[in-house]
Amino acid sequence: GVGQDEVDIVRLADITVVILVPGMGDDVQTIKAGIMEIADIFVINKSDRDGAERVEREIRALQSLAVRSDSWTPPIVKTVASDGAGVAELAEAIEVYEKYLKDENLALKHKVQNWEDRLVEMLREALLENARERISDEKLSRYALEIAEHKRDPYTLVEEITGKPGQAGATPAVTLDHLGIAVESLAIARGIYQKLGLNVSPEEPVEGEQVRVVMVPIGQSRLELLEATSENSVIAKFIQKRGEGLHHISLRVPDLAGVIERLKNDGVRLVSSEIKTGAGGHRYVFVHPSSAGGVLLELVEGKQ
Repeated sequence: GVGQDEVDIVRLADITVVILVPGMGDDVQTIKAGIMEIADIFVINKSDRDGAERVEREIRALQSLAVRSDSWTPPIVKTVASDGAGVAELAEAIEVYEKYLKDENLALKHKVQNWEDRLVEMLREALLENARERISDEKLSRYALEIAEHKRDPYTLVEEITGKPGQAGATPAVTLDHLGIAVESLAIARGIYQKLGLNVSPEEPVEGEQVRVVMVPIGQSRLELLEATSENSVIAKFIQKRGEGLHHISLRVPDLAGVIERLKNDGVRLVSSEIKTGAGGHRYVFVHPSSAGGVLLELVEGKQ
């Protein structure tokens, strides 16, 4: 029979011979997926018994349903191991396939493909071990409870743990979204960035914060320039007290509601737990400087 162990061990072999015997009947159909994937040569042993021809027909029927990527059609060799019949033909079939691999430069390609598969397995095992080392049983139970109580979804949680925000490439789950800079005049402040050849977005009002903003994309992050539209706005008061400069740091996080809940449970102070909508329609909250080392920290949901 062809089980998972046999399929895996094929990756270490240059040539794979699958041996079948008469009397299998429909069993050939049952294991056809494994056979069609791993067999380079088929051997029907005990071919002097009734049913050998049927096994051969079954194999040929299956071969007609699939074409291998290397265009090789595995030959079928009949043997009788007890008296050595067909062994010479089997040796010849192995030599023919070995020559085919060499002539078509397939041996190295097979090894490369096998190692690609093996490396993926090794990475999967290493990442799983690394993740489990960082997650205690207590934390794992807490995550499971939060999922069971519908406080968060498992997909976002896995992305958060693995540092993969739902897309190819290993990107941290929490990334720098932008730096917020308070300025007295957007018209003046944007000039230096334009002179550096950077693109500056059109101005956009954020009524809730009484400011106008422009965004300056830089790589995967951005600068956010904020100009007050009212003397009572937070930005106006900031400039009056400290002058122009860095106002806040913004981090992009998945599942903002879930993050807020965890921070509150851990005693982190928020400016407000109400999720607001800012420039570009992004949802955000602010962490109070007293809980962030004296820095006003903004948490923005989702991807840029």
